[in-house]
Amino acid sequence: MKSNEEIRILFEKEICGEISEKEKAHLNSILNSDPQIKEEYELWKRIDDSIRKKDTINLRNKLKSIMADSQEKTQPVSRIKRSISKKWYAIAASVVILISVGIGLYVSNIDKNETYAMNFTESPYLESSIVQTRSDDIVVITPEQSDTYNIHENIIFNLEIPDSDPVKLLIFNNKETIIFETKLDMTPFVFNQSLTPGLYYWRIETEDDILYSNRFFIRK
Repeated sequence: MKSNEEIRILFEKEICGEISEKEKAHLNSILNSDPQIKEEYELWKRIDDSIRKKDTINLRNKLKSIMADSQEKTQPVSRIKRSISKKWYAIAASVVILISVGIGLYVSNIDKNETYAMNFTESPYLESSIVQTRSDDIVVITPEQSDTYNIHENIIFNLEIPDSDPVKLLIFNNKETIIFETKLDMTPFVFNQSLTPGLYYWRIETEDDILYSNRFFIRK
């Protein structure tokens, strides 16, 4: 009988396609004479096939299924045979961990990029209000339309507003949520809060009317 190490080497050569005809005949002889070693070999092949699959996202589930099936079928084996299984379970587990980490990082980057892009998606409702609510009574010096600021830059709202009813400054994100609101007693008004990169809208309002509406961008 071949030693544990010799059997492992034959397994590796067969899986990698490097086995000679003589070695292959000998391996087949061992597999045909010992059902438990044959079962170990089949498990090894199935793990290798799973690792080679292009759909790495399903790899963990496939390996779990293979190992679960093997545990149900396998009877107690000799120390030599058990050591083969342990080695390859360990190898398979290591591969799963490495691939899972890689997939996790890849998916995480995709999610971050998608979220970043969504933050710049226009709001049809707020976009329409820019056109509909321009007022000749208000002179806007800054911000100009679609001005861009970095995340650490103050935004100066410098406006000339005629004496009238009290007015408010409101800032919306692109999901139409109010993220800032203040009574605008005088200008210029300095907005110094940090904002996440994205598209934002701002308005000047009275209690009864929208006097002016525009937008700006925050980028990294």
